[in-house]
Amino acid sequence: EMLTPYCYCGEPLKKGPYLAGSLMPFLLLGLLPSIAGVLSGSMLLLLLGLVMIMGAGGDLTVSAKLLFMKLEKGSVIMDHPTECGFVLFRPENAEGKA
Repeated sequence: EMLTPYCYCGEPLKKGPYLAGSLMPFLLLGLLPSIAGVLSGSMLLLLLGLVMIMGAGGDLTVSAKLLFMKLEKGSVIMDHPTECGFVLFRPENAEGKA
């Protein structure tokens, strides 16, 4: 609908695994090719990596938002199926702090 390809994980995850998954597009598709392009002198590889870094902007935004949130023990995070972002599920005994 918005002409932006994306995928999401339909399983709830704890904070660590969710952050690892949301940072992988930036790290593997953006940062590594950019570094390889600089080290090898390949302008094409560097440009490809930079485009991928820009494409990971939404992932980086979601990761930054989650990094600064204090979560209760037992909270799980799940990708929102239709919007950029996530849904946070807190344990039932949480006091409303997030």
